[in-house]
Amino acid sequence: MIWRTRRRRPELRFEVIPLIDVMFTLLIFFVIFSSVLATYQNNRGMKMRLPSAATVTSEKKFVTLTIDEDGAFFLDKEPIEVDQIRTEIATQMQGNPQLQVMINADQDVAYERLVRALDEVRLGGCYDVVLQAERKAEDAKRR
Repeated sequence: MIWRTRRRRPELRFEVIPLIDVMFTLLIFFVIFSSVLATYQNNRGMKMRLPSAATVTSEKKFVTLTIDEDGAFFLDKEPIEVDQIRTEIATQMQGNPQLQVMINADQDVAYERLVRALDEVRLGGCYDVVLQAERKAEDAKRR
C-alpha cells in the first residue's frame, strides 16, 4: 500500500521584529527632524554664547496695525481710533527708534482706509512699514 503524504503548506508568519525596527528608525528620524526644524523656524539658529559689547543695538521691534473688513483699526490687537495712531506710533518711536510697523489689512478694506493708516504711521515718525499679504496658491505650487 502506498501512503500518500500530504504536502504541508508553509505557514505564513507575520514578522513583527523588522516592523518594530523600521518604526523605531522613523521615530528617531522625525524627532531629530522636528527639533532641527523648530530651531530654524524660530530664527534662532544654533545656540551659542555671544560676546558682549557696549554698542550693541537691540533687535528691531515691530507693532502690528490691523484693519478689519469693517474698517476698524487695531494696534497690537487693541482697538484704536485712526486719529490716535499717530500719537501712539510717535510714543513708541521715542522708546525704540528702530520700530517697524506691519500693516494687516483685509482684502475688502477700502483703499482710502489703508492709505490713511499708512499716512498716520508715517506722520508718527515711522517709515519702516511692511504690508503683509498671503502668497497666491499658484505661486506656492511653483516653488
